[in-house]
Amino acid sequence: MAIIKNIAAEQVFAVKDLVDYVEEATANLTLAKNDQLNLSVFAFDVGEGLSTHQAPGDAFIAILDGEAEIVIADEKYQLKTGESIIMPLGKPHSVLAVTKMKMLLNLVKA
Repeated sequence: MAIIKNIAAEQVFAVKDLVDYVEEATANLTLAKNDQLNLSVFAFDVGEGLSTHQAPGDAFIAILDGEAEIVIADEKYQLKTGESIIMPLGKPHSVLAVTKMKMLLNLVKA
């Protein structure tokens, strides 16, 4: 039984191509999820995002396309394609798409 879902094994692919942009919305595709892990790809239209929240683990974000503003405990970070950041367990954080933006989320739970 495969742990990673929604993509074929043993095939070359581009992560950013797994999810399409939706006008005035956020789209996502979950690749793997269990008690310790959530691996998902998101596509945000301009101005869309994730409101301030705390995650049940460390969240590793990789920007696949576009630009994002990430806020972690009131500190703002500007990320662009190819850049990543870790949002630590217990710290409130949010995500805002400055341009159309795609990201890979790897949430590792405590």
